[in-house]
Amino acid sequence: MGVEPTMSQRQVSFAPHELIFDKKFDVALRLSQAEVVYAKLTSDNIDIDEKVLLRACRHAGISRDIKAWRVNYHAFPEIYLACISLPIASRADNHMMTVINVMSLVAECQIGWNFNCMKSSLQVSLSSYIQQMRDRVHSTHSIHKLVTVKKLLDDLVRKIPVVDGPRQREETQDDYIARVAKLSFFHSPQLGLSVAWSRRSCVIRTASGITLLPRSYILLVHNKMMDILSVLVYAALCPPQIYSLDLLSITEKFVFEWMTLAQQFQQKFFDISKVWEGICIGESLYEVEGEGNREFLRTINAGLYEKTGFLYEGSHLRQLCRSAPLAVKHELSCLSKIAGHPFVDMELTAETLRIKVTEDKFINIGKVERAKLYATESFIREYRKREGKWPPVQFQLGANPSLIAARDQNKDPKNITHHKQYGAIRIADYALVNLLPCLEFDWVENFVPFIKDRTVSFLRDEVLKVYFPEDEEDSEGKYRPDWSQTRALLLYLLWPNDVTDHKEYMKQFVAGEWDLICPYLVIRLVPKERNIR
Repeated sequence: MGVEPTMSQRQVSFAPHELIFDKKFDVALRLSQAEVVYAKLTSDNIDIDEKVLLRACRHAGISRDIKAWRVNYHAFPEIYLACISLPIASRADNHMMTVINVMSLVAECQIGWNFNCMKSSLQVSLSSYIQQMRDRVHSTHSIHKLVTVKKLLDDLVRKIPVVDGPRQREETQDDYIARVAKLSFFHSPQLGLSVAWSRRSCVIRTASGITLLPRSYILLVHNKMMDILSVLVYAALCPPQIYSLDLLSITEKFVFEWMTLAQQFQQKFFDISKVWEGICIGESLYEVEGEGNREFLRTINAGLYEKTGFLYEGSHLRQLCRSAPLAVKHELSCLSKIAGHPFVDMELTAETLRIKVTEDKFINIGKVERAKLYATESFIREYRKREGKWPPVQFQLGANPSLIAARDQNKDPKNITHHKQYGAIRIADYALVNLLPCLEFDWVENFVPFIKDRTVSFLRDEVLKVYFPEDEEDSEGKYRPDWSQTRALLLYLLWPNDVTDHKEYMKQFVAGEWDLICPYLVIRLVPKERNIR
């Protein structure tokens, strides 16, 4: 009896959109996205995406009383705090053993490589250390709980792409909504968490209420939970001798306090996380240098209190930071982003940027010129020190003879003996010195693939054709830029070398031919989740 096939031309074992679904959270959370959806829901002006969302809420058992929903509430801290309150179901969990086995292999590889650079007398038993670390990780309750939640969140993220699939042949809109909505929800009694989603939005119900959010917030919850798991596994791997204390214990306390603050302060919390590294530096200065170098920390704390109402002095966060050795302070300072990322107000950001770039500022030309003279002097001296000779220079009429003599005799222009013999050289004398090209430009071959793909948009001329048409025909929107020019990587892969070759552009740039460079590229401003500043 033959095996029944799992694939055919009509029915495949997976949907293509599931294969390419990006599970990494790498976009900014826009403040306006959920606000627009909420306005549509409360005015009954909904489209198919909102219909899917509401139907999915019904399947998830989430109340559809829209006016009781919160908008852009940071639910992740609450989800994490619920996670660490979970009981440990079983210490023989297969997922836990997978984490421990992967951790052991990585640690064994890294430490084994380090042993190759060490004297045998300094080496310790690798197998005994690995076993100790396995036992330590296995006995850590917080890691057990996070691994349990990892499985739940993996299942959640795995279900998301269903709603991204196209409508099936001869499927009506109502049939499509019914089909995808019954698959676009998640419920976890352990976490007290319910989630429903559509292509653009999601609704998350926790113990504190129901929140409307951009759908990408689900990925934030998953990714940040995995980040914390990695942090705690690393902390468990560190023997107490490295930091002179139990790194795991203080890290667990810090993460708990950090999440508690994030839940309490919500959007304002990210003003705290933005300066956390500065606070740790200030605490380090105070610890090493005492009261005399406390002003830096005071300034940060004063600004933080004024902006958020959070009083760092006397807080539990301060107690944790001050109880940590210097090295641990700097480890904790790296954890500022584990609680998530703020919602970005694009309109406010654009307006703030516009004000900054159009603000009239007085420029002290004299100071700029003087800085240029010092730079010229520094370059000549450093070049001579490195190459053993002066760089190519050209002296203008009236140049200081002492400076010319220093060049002719290959002397340091600040040499005291030379000054006594030929006369002093003042910084103003460099105004009559022109530096000539002294190094062939190091052309980088095929640089386009190394440009971050999201930063480069259309060629400037192509953009102008769309927004500033030259004739009536263009104004009707008939002109369409080539889609393959919209990303640097696509442009590099799909277009011939004479189009993507950058050398001519770089030659024009170096030569200062600005008019020729002008049509090159339009750079877009893209909000990035990795930078919370």
